[in-house]
Parts: sequence; C-alpha cells; structure tokens
Amino acid sequence: MRWLAVLSLSSLTSAGCALSYPHLTLATQMRIEADTRLDDLPSGHASEGDATVRVIANGAFCSGVVVGEDLVITAQHCVMQSLTTPGSAEMAPSDVRIELGGGALPWGRVGVRAVERCAGYDKVHAAFDVAVLVLDAPLPADVPELRLRQDGPREDEVLYAQGFGTGMTSYVLPDFESHDAPHPMVAWSTTRVSRSGTLVWSSDDSFAGAFSSAHGDSGGPIVGLDGALLGVASLRVETHDGKDEKLTIGARIDACEDMMARARNDANMP
Repeated sequence: MRWLAVLSLSSLTSAGCALSYPHLTLATQMRIEADTRLDDLPSGHASEGDATVRVIANGAFCSGVVVGEDLVITAQHCVMQSLTTPGSAEMAPSDVRIELGGGALPWGRVGVRAVERCAGYDKVHAAFDVAVLVLDAPLPADVPELRLRQDGPREDEVLYAQGFGTGMTSYVLPDFESHDAPHPMVAWSTTRVSRSGTLVWSSDDSFAGAFSSAHGDSGGPIVGLDGALLGVASLRVETHDGKDEKLTIGARIDACEDMMARARNDANMP
C-alpha cells in the first residue's frame, strides 16, 4: 500500500474490534438480553445519533452504521473468525447481531441474515475493509440512516467519526441469581463518542484522518462536511517520525459498489 511508504509506523492496530463484554454471571446476561430484546421492533426509542450502532460478533464488538432500513455497514475484519489474523475464515451471519442505542445498555437488538463483503480485502493494509450486514427485520422508521457519498474525501476536508471505542460507563444491576433486593453490581460498557480531524491522505480504497481511535471504533462511520458517509474506521496508526501523529485509517465505501448492489439484492429477497 502507498501509505506504508510514507508513514513511519511504530504502532499499527485495529481501530478497535477486540473488545469483549465484561464478565457477568449467566443469569445477569440472560436478564439483560430479555430486557433489551427487540421482538417487535417498536418505534419511539431512537435518538439522533442512533445511525451509529454496536456490532456484536462472537462476544466481541465493533461499531457500524445504518444505511438502510435493514442494512448496516461495518469493517470487514469485524465479521471474520479472527479479528487479528489475516486470511481467517468468514463469520456466519447467525454469529452477528447489532445493538441500537448510544448508552451503556442498548434499547434493542436485531439479528443478521446475510453478510456481503467487499472484494480485495486486505486486513494488514486496511484495503477494502468493508462489509454490509443484511438484518433479520427492518429497523423502526425513526432510526436515522446515513446516505452514501458517491466519491471519496476531498483535499483538506474535515472528517467526523463516531464509534463505541471509549466512554466507559458503570451501571447497577440487581442480584438476579438470588432474586434478592438490588445491590450495587458494577459492569462496564462503552458509550458512543465522536471525533474529528482533517484529511491527511487518500487512495483509491482508503484514507487517513488526523484523529485517534480506540478498540471498539472499527466499523464506525466517518463522514464529510456534507454529512454523507465516506467510509468506516479500520486501523489506528501512531507515527514517531518527528510529528508524533495519531491517525485513523478509513476504508472507502465508494470502492465497494458491487458489494452494496449485492446487499440491496439480498435485502429485497424474502
């Protein structure tokens, strides 16, 4: 990749997928699942930022972005069996779900019935690191969607990103195992946060923004000044070449038109 020749890299990591849920008792996990399940997809719960969602895959989580009533875009490495090993097997759609809401607990969950991946994926270099999740059911009408930009980022453009990589928050849960009165039980979950910075460089399949990211941000949206989706967070890069920059590498959506066409076709199938 061209950018590897330009940047002196001392750290190159995922923008953030390998975050796992905190250790909770089985009874507590079951209660959280029951209290936040979207059985009938009710409306009236969504907020302005809910286009950015959590993507839960085999106990780890990433971020994602709603681009249609039943379509969510995320990073492709988030739906691979190994989040860190290039060439690992693809994850089954049944192992993936999305969670809605920006707080410590989601207000609903939706399963995934199909995953379409961008061709040419290269995890090491953040090339074509994009996938589309086709949901089990349409989202409520009040959940916002982001539109896709038809071209890439523009010179010196300010980029805006969202994800679940930071903002750790504690909450209190009752003792569901003994059915006693609630007592303080602290668990940890991330809340949605925003970042911004100017465009540093752009290639045919990826780009870099001058802002940092954290584990859990992978797959989160990166938008331009017009509010349209340019790409999703893929890698975090830290340079020590005299500038000590912290960059986020984004995978371009407009490089994956065939993937989007396949996903829309999947969504239209019964």
